[in-house]
Amino acid sequence: MANEIIHKTVGTELTQTEWEATTAHASNSQATDDMIRAQSSTIWERFAVAASRIIGKKATGTTDALTGAETLVVLSGQAGAAFSMNSQRVTSVGTPTTAGDALIKGTRLTASEMLDGTSGQVLTAQGAGGNPVYSAAAVDAKEFFFPAHPGAIEANLYNYGDFGATRIAQAETAYCSFKCPHDYASITNAEFIVITDTGGATEDYDITSDYGAVGEAYNTHSESNTTSTYNITTNQLFAVDISGILSSLAANDYVGVAVKNNEATGILYVLGVRFRYA
Repeated sequence: MANEIIHKTVGTELTQTEWEATTAHASNSQATDDMIRAQSSTIWERFAVAASRIIGKKATGTTDALTGAETLVVLSGQAGAAFSMNSQRVTSVGTPTTAGDALIKGTRLTASEMLDGTSGQVLTAQGAGGNPVYSAAAVDAKEFFFPAHPGAIEANLYNYGDFGATRIAQAETAYCSFKCPHDYASITNAEFIVITDTGGATEDYDITSDYGAVGEAYNTHSESNTTSTYNITTNQLFAVDISGILSSLAANDYVGVAVKNNEATGILYVLGVRFRYA
């Protein structure tokens, strides 16, 4: 006989005290932490519980000390299935530090807290293996184009091929006026679009600006760039950057910009201003 419940040896007679003693029975070969289970409808027996085991009963067989993998199968309710909580919530996973934080998958068996982004940011995937990150939402730039016009010399309204343009020779100036849009936040591009019939590596053009809002002086802001030169190829469309002379521009400002031709040779044909903003 092995492992069943037996009486301890107490001699040939039992006193009442010995009969009722809690130490009067033992399981053969018992050890600390062993469990007792019914071997049959009439017999009790001991069974050992190894470290890191859970007492349970699988779909078949007797109550036993189950491994972690065997326990997950029991909890899942289907042999060999992935572990399922049957749509129940998992609690006490961790404590977020800030409202709005998210839980993201880390390594294969871990999860980590991802701090919330700032107002207006969006969550952007970083591809396979990368954690998503919060970043500023992309803003599509908007743009418009305003034709240029001459100053006092009406004859300077001209064409270059099929382009309508303002034609300016040396010391002459072309102008353009526009309103800064109400949804303006920042300049993406601001430039005069020009063509020259005689290009060069250091073409000399001056650009100037006056601008302000309704109720302000027309030249509340007045800026210029008279030092830059430009590398322009004959008969090619070229963009003369004017963003530097609009440094204080604000939504709803009215803007006047001008470009002056300082070249002794070469006619500059000014199509207008391209304004791109966010």
